Amino acid sequence: MVSLIIPIYNYASRVHRTVSTIHHFCTENQKDWEVLFVDDGSKDQTVAAVKTLISPYPYMRLIQQPKNMGKGAAVRRGLQESTGDYHIFTDVDLAYDLDQVDKIVYALQNGAELAFADRRHPKSTCVVADKKIDYQKKRDTMSFVLNKLVEQMGLGNIRDTQAGLKGVTKSISPILAKGSVNGFPFDIELFAIATANSLKTEPVPIQYNIEDAPSTVMPVPVVIDFLKSIRTIRKKMVQGAYYATSQ
Repeated sequence: MVSLIIPIYNYASRVHRTVSTIHHFCTENQKDWEVLFVDDGSKDQTVAAVKTLISPYPYMRLIQQPKNMGKGAAVRRGLQESTGDYHIFTDVDLAYDLDQVDKIVYALQNGAELAFADRRHPKSTCVVADKKIDYQKKRDTMSFVLNKLVEQMGLGNIRDTQAGLKGVTKSISPILAKGSVNGFPFDIELFAIATANSLKTEPVPIQYNIEDAPSTVMPVPVVIDFLKSIRTIRKKMVQGAYYATSQ
């Protein structure tokens, strides 16, 4: 079974498209699927909308966080409650077409313990809506700066820590419970844990889309959160806090 984890926050106006797309994909795909929507304390009608939309589909379920805790916390909750052999998480806007999920699953089936979309891979491609071209340029600049910071952390040749499509095998999910970063920088901590435990990681070339959709990301707070989190992660790496055998 493959578990697909979708963290969600204040997405009521567009979640119908996500549920419909996922259901169509799962019914056409030959794998056994489990889909978990993890609501991160939405303040709009997201919970009610998801409950209604997934009610006909027994393989889909909704998990509710007690309050808004951050994407990292939502993903960890999904990993903890997943029952599949492979645990995949992706963003609710489905910037990565679901057929790209198969690439992650394939990598895991063939020996990877952590497989991740790599937008900087030479074989990756990007489709950008006209109204999002300037946004993409700004995001590329921020990504470049972030990657330079990450390179100094000794995480190996990780070109892209923040792509919103990753997967792990069931066996390493308990190791990931050592994570404590709740916000968007949780991906960096994920790689820190993988490095500390010598997990086999595999970058996967990907096709992704940047459409004319609203963003819930607040740039300044997110940048500050990244800087604080990187400092915390570095400290924990030095302390050996991410080793699976540490207490």
